[in-house]
Amino acid sequence: MTLTNVPMISDVYNMLHLLSHLGVKIKLNFDKNTVILKRKKIKNELLCEEVNKIRASYYLYPGLIHNNKESYSHFPGGCNFTDRPINYHLDIFRQTGVKIEIKDQIRFSKTKLKGTNFEFSTPSVGATINAILHTVLIKGKSVIKNQPIEPEIKDVISCLNKMGANIKIEDNNIIIKGTRKLKKVKYEIMPDRIELGSYLLLASVIPSQITFTNTLDESIEYLRPYLNKLNINYIYNNNKILLDTSGKINGLSLEIMPYPSFPTDLQPILCAALLASSQESTIIDKVYPKRISHLHEMEKMEGNLKYSDGKII
Repeated sequence: MTLTNVPMISDVYNMLHLLSHLGVKIKLNFDKNTVILKRKKIKNELLCEEVNKIRASYYLYPGLIHNNKESYSHFPGGCNFTDRPINYHLDIFRQTGVKIEIKDQIRFSKTKLKGTNFEFSTPSVGATINAILHTVLIKGKSVIKNQPIEPEIKDVISCLNKMGANIKIEDNNIIIKGTRKLKKVKYEIMPDRIELGSYLLLASVIPSQITFTNTLDESIEYLRPYLNKLNINYIYNNNKILLDTSGKINGLSLEIMPYPSFPTDLQPILCAALLASSQESTIIDKVYPKRISHLHEMEKMEGNLKYSDGKII
């Protein structure tokens, strides 16, 4: 399988190391941002230190489960602003017939797997993607109900369908009809919308004219109402964003909610940008209310901000 437009960052290198540990042969072309993966026999354990370095290591659990009757893994890494348990992921596996034991590590065992229907009590991008990865090879029909469908989830579905999967989105439900096997493909990974948002916010507080290339309409469309409120002027045309800014932005009051609201992952960068506004702003992050460690760092630089009653001011 060939993946293009791969970001050459440490998380990707850690994931490639984990894949190699499992028995996947990897060819990396740094200059062309391309990774070629060749599947060998998959080991039944994921017990190396890189598992704890990245949260995304849990995306390898379905591979462990499907390729082995019994398998083991360390717990994934996490974030320092919340516990972020993986109970949704484990619940999905259990519903399909996987037995799970948790001690110092996670033990998976399986006999026959079955399709299932499930609905998360709160939205989870990671658990949704893992549900898709897990059920795509299970005979029968599985339904993930009432989920906001982020562009990243659509990208995973697009890749799997190109590989021969049968996955559809209907009324915010994801319907998976299991297939026996998947085929190799060449697939271009979507541009990172959080990276794009980070650079847009950075550029907005500096008088600048900048062109961003290799962007997608979905990467900017959901940000449009917030950029308009901030008085960040841009033109989107032919996968390019032309930004022309005076360096002065408006303040705003904002509640951060699940997609398609303003993303929680951009909240710290937005806080930094709003320090350049002459107006007061109020932010309430309802996705991760404890995501506030950046405030202390900005206070060190004499940033005029505070956290009170769940609000960043």
